Amino acid sequence: MIGALRSRLVFERKAQVADGAGGFDETWEAAFAVWGSLEATGGREGVAADQVGAETNYRLRIRFRNDVSTDLRVRTGEKILAIDWSGDPDGRRYWLDLGCVEGRPS
Repeated sequence: MIGALRSRLVFERKAQVADGAGGFDETWEAAFAVWGSLEATGGREGVAADQVGAETNYRLRIRFRNDVSTDLRVRTGEKILAIDWSGDPDGRRYWLDLGCVEGRPS
């Protein structure tokens, strides 16, 4: 399984930066990076608000970490993935599986 961890996954969290006018803008900053596996599991296309959109679902697997939550997002190359769920597949705290979606606004 270790050989399957060939995708560099950068986990990002929201941050606020001053906008120069007394307010703040939201941006994303890198929190940590790990190697993992990335597998497309399906997708869908639909129309909402007169816009055609597409989403692709992915399953990611990384070594277990307890600091991964749905507040983060994952960047791999040009893909930006929203995290829908995470789980320990066998309860041994060795692997962490993530269900992610590409194409959903962050």
